[in-house]
Formats: sequence, C-alpha cells, structure tokens
Amino acid sequence: MTSLVNELQREALDRSVHADDLLRKALAVARKLKIEDIQPWIKSELNGYPTTGEIPDYRSVHGEIRAFNPYNGLWMPILFPESMAKLHRSLTNRKCGQSVAELEDLLLSESGVLYMPYPSEIEARLITSVNLDSPPVLVVSSPELRGILDATRTAVLDWALLLEEQGITGEGFSFSKEEQTAAGSVVFNIGSMSHSQIQGGSSASTQTIHHSEIDIDEIRKLASKLRSSLSDLNLEKNAQEELEHEIATLDAQLGSPKPKSAIIRESSRSIRTILEGATGSALATGILSRFAMLFGG
Repeated sequence: MTSLVNELQREALDRSVHADDLLRKALAVARKLKIEDIQPWIKSELNGYPTTGEIPDYRSVHGEIRAFNPYNGLWMPILFPESMAKLHRSLTNRKCGQSVAELEDLLLSESGVLYMPYPSEIEARLITSVNLDSPPVLVVSSPELRGILDATRTAVLDWALLLEEQGITGEGFSFSKEEQTAAGSVVFNIGSMSHSQIQGGSSASTQTIHHSEIDIDEIRKLASKLRSSLSDLNLEKNAQEELEHEIATLDAQLGSPKPKSAIIRESSRSIRTILEGATGSALATGILSRFAMLFGG
C-alpha cells in the first residue's frame, strides 16, 4: 500500500515534479494530520507572498540594476557613480515573493530572468540621479530563482522525513488517530523571516513582476497589428504562412479563459524570429521593439 509521506519524500527529490504539485500534496498531508503551523507557508508558496509582511530569508535574491533602452530594444546595465556605491549595493538585494509556479514558468521562458520594479520614490530618485530615460528594474538571473525552488523542496523533504521519524506515514492516503496525535510533536522550521529590504508606498515594494505575467492587452494589440500589416512586411510565402499560423496560436491563447504564458511566449519568440528576417522593414523593426519590451529583449 502506498505511503503518502514516502511519496512526498520521493517527489521532493524529483525535479521533474512541479513545485506547486509537491506543495499541494504537502498541503493535503498537513490538512489530514491537522497540522496548522505549516499551512500558511505552503499557501504563500503556492499563491505568492503578500506585498506587506515577512518573507523567508531563503527568498533573498541578488541581481543587476538595468533600464530598458528603447533605441536598441535591450535592457542595459546602469553605471553608478562612486558617490552612490552604497545605495547601489543596497538596491541589488531584494526579497522575491512570487509563487513557485510563476518561478518555474519563468525558468522555462526564453529569458529565464526576473524583472523586479522599484517603489516609485526610489525609481524617481534613480532616474534623476543617474539620468535614465526609462524606469530601472532589478534583473535577477535563473540560478537565484532556482535556489528559491530548491530551498522550498528541501523544506518539504525535511518535514516529510521528520514525520516518518515519528512513525507517521499515511498508508492508503489516510492517517490513523495515533498518527494525527503524533504529528502534533513535529516542529516545522523554514528558518528566519524578515521584511523586504526595500519598502515604499508602491505595491511593487516587496512584490515582483516577471515575464511570465503576460500583458494580455499589449499582446492582443500586437497580434492585431501583425494581422493588418502582413502584406506590408514583404515576407516570403513560407515565412508569411508561418507568421499567420503563429498569430492564430496567439489568438487561441488570448481567447482562452486561462491563457498559457509558456505557449504565448514560445509563439512570440517564433514571430520575432520571422520578423528578424524581414530585413530593411521599418514596420517589422517597430514591432520587434515592442516584443522586446514585453519579453526582455
């Protein structure tokens, strides 16, 4: 007979199991055992942490401050003067409150990086002090994000091992009264927690944005623009047919009640590749620039 706790251990060790599926199973175990202290943590990992409140320290990330250059469609590093070195160091470390599903989706994306905005007062100060043309963001690389997911898996694994050490296994997807009683002595510990180092009036002060959060309205506008401009792009027949297919894929996702960001992102990447072949087309260049702003260059 299958042991629910042993299943949880195996899945915590298996990176092919999505972190959100692992956490939902952990939530089921906690509810069945009537363990209260772990449930808020599980729900925060599944749904994302609130913009106010504490976030586990393992969700601290380090990144590079960049600003979008509308002329070349790239996110460019910002050079800080020596007089701002201390501020620069303080702004390169943040707390990441995104859900595990969003982080995993992001790791599968083309860019694989996270773009974190700053509170409006910090943003305004940087724009003025460093003479920027666009708002700065903190760009966080994929290893930093993977570290958060690994820490989450390790926490679930540690908890499941502690349950087994107390003789709590959950045979047949249920727990005995004795197991429920014994579970009360198992202490769950995720380490220290603290507020984000950067606070402010903006709702983005402790929350983050990333490219798995697709701007549906903007993508819809781009798809409409592409449809109306097909004849003006002067593409070869095969390229135009491929572009029409990708636009249809976007339309299908945009019309869905639950559009899949991974499919939208992959289709958008194919569209960008096609448009890059439309050499000398100012129209294609303009659309490419808008895609770059949405998907990180």
